[in-house]
Amino acid sequence: MYTIKRKISASNVDKDGRLHLHEAFDFMLDICAFHMDEIKVLNDFFIENNYSVFLKAAQIDIIKTPVYRNKLTIVDEIYSGKGIYGLRGVTISNEKNEICYKAHLTGVFVNKETGAPIKLTDEIINVPEICENKIDMEILPRKINVSDSNVKKIEKINVPQSFIDMNKHMNSSYYLRIAEDILNNEFDYNRVRIEYKMQIKQGSIMRIELLDCKNPCVCIYEDKENIHLATIEFLKA
Repeated sequence: MYTIKRKISASNVDKDGRLHLHEAFDFMLDICAFHMDEIKVLNDFFIENNYSVFLKAAQIDIIKTPVYRNKLTIVDEIYSGKGIYGLRGVTISNEKNEICYKAHLTGVFVNKETGAPIKLTDEIINVPEICENKIDMEILPRKINVSDSNVKKIEKINVPQSFIDMNKHMNSSYYLRIAEDILNNEFDYNRVRIEYKMQIKQGSIMRIELLDCKNPCVCIYEDKENIHLATIEFLKA
């Protein structure tokens, strides 16, 4: 278990002072990176071999939305590192110890030079920081099945430099940030699932389609060659 504390600032909230979901997601991704840095055996192994962990899928359950100046406790637990996938659970709680968000994250281990997935050996993953207890939440399948629906709205974005992270592709949270704007509060949801399929680079043209469906609402991300990049599902559970 790894814990950090954060206070919600003005740059993290919407016009009503409520924490943006994509900002909460950023907090989750941050603690995952911080936790990894603290596990010396794993961190050294990844640096020496030019490996990294790319997010493959995420499920975020929204229990309560915190607001400006709330003090948050963010907890990360890694509960699997076998094969090419790593699984972890993240919770965000407020100062009253009320859980605001629960998230189940699936990462894939990759060679940064080739982009190919790699398997971790038992010796590498046999560290005490990896526990056996999954987060206490209903975990849906990683793959998002998309219904045959008409397209309600289409947006096109030329991916700018500011969207690119240190892995040289668009940061995982920007997919959600874009989808929140496209959805534009048209649907009341308390669960989000994200499935990442392909990385997208700076200067690429990305097309986002909001499907005309009720529950769930779905955003499809494709490039100019119609290659499927990601899917985001907004669900009222």
